[in-house]
Amino acid sequence: MTTKKEVPVHGEFDPKKSTVINYHGLKTFSTCPLLFKEQLIDKTYVQPDKDYFVYGHIVDYILSGTPEKIDEEFVLVDRKADPEKILSYQSKMKILEEEIAGLKEKAESGNKVAIKGIAKRKSDILDIKSKIDLCEAQGGKTQVTPSIWDSAHETARCMSEHGFYKKLDIVPGSTTQIELIVGSRRGTADYISFRDPIAQQIRVLYLTQMISQEELKAKLPEDASPIIVDFKTAFSLPKLDPMKYANQLWYYRSMLEDITGKRARCYALVGDKDPGTKMAQLYEFSASTLEQSARDMEIVEKAFWKTVKNGTWVSAKQLRGKDQQCFRCSECSRSPFSVNDSPLIV
Repeated sequence: MTTKKEVPVHGEFDPKKSTVINYHGLKTFSTCPLLFKEQLIDKTYVQPDKDYFVYGHIVDYILSGTPEKIDEEFVLVDRKADPEKILSYQSKMKILEEEIAGLKEKAESGNKVAIKGIAKRKSDILDIKSKIDLCEAQGGKTQVTPSIWDSAHETARCMSEHGFYKKLDIVPGSTTQIELIVGSRRGTADYISFRDPIAQQIRVLYLTQMISQEELKAKLPEDASPIIVDFKTAFSLPKLDPMKYANQLWYYRSMLEDITGKRARCYALVGDKDPGTKMAQLYEFSASTLEQSARDMEIVEKAFWKTVKNGTWVSAKQLRGKDQQCFRCSECSRSPFSVNDSPLIV
């Protein structure tokens, strides 16, 4: 059995040691170099749990053949509670209990205000206890409300009924996701197929780590014709610009071509989140579109490794002024629409 090369993962980038980066890291860098540094090197910025990230992961797991991962990573809750606030919850509950003790004598004498005050505090204590119980029971899992949970499953169902998806060889319990590592690039594509029975068997061997990337390339038939599919979700398909997915698909195609010597056709199967218009749409990316993505990504990659080398992580605000699109790092979140923080003298 061939052991895959151990490489730093997204979120653990060490500029002194790491030589591999994935697309999402490069995307963060292209948005704001300083945000990349604070989020993935210094760890001073923590990406908040966003419903659309959770939504996308649930859909990915269902479509990629591993829905069991949903229960491993997420927990369905009626309402969310913050695990980091357990001490705060416990402190507040103690205060309420002390207030109840202080009102007890008046309540026993028939004081209606005190009686109502105790009842209200007891209700608040039960609410706080439920939050504490939830935090302790979730075991580090991400909490998901019914609205997100149900909508994500419905979007995945809609996408799975698309004619293109039905033709994909997705076996429940066996993930279609393939990790690729080539040179300085790393990525995990949602679905890669070679449209050939023998090639598909070889793909399974690679997925189960029975063969290396080098053996994968050597064993593939000459006529193997790969395709890459990315599963995506959108707030509104009628308003979607599918070109936003082109760079990521090119990134995967570039790595797969380096491994296999074969150029894949690239698709994005996108599901609509809108509860009123649940539908799915397939997009195929032309050669010219992917060639433009290659040029765009080459610029980003060169800038990234240059920054890693010189250690100068400037903010999007410094680079683009009022046109920056970060708003999250320590500089871009402060007076974000200003070119700088100094007043103009007129």
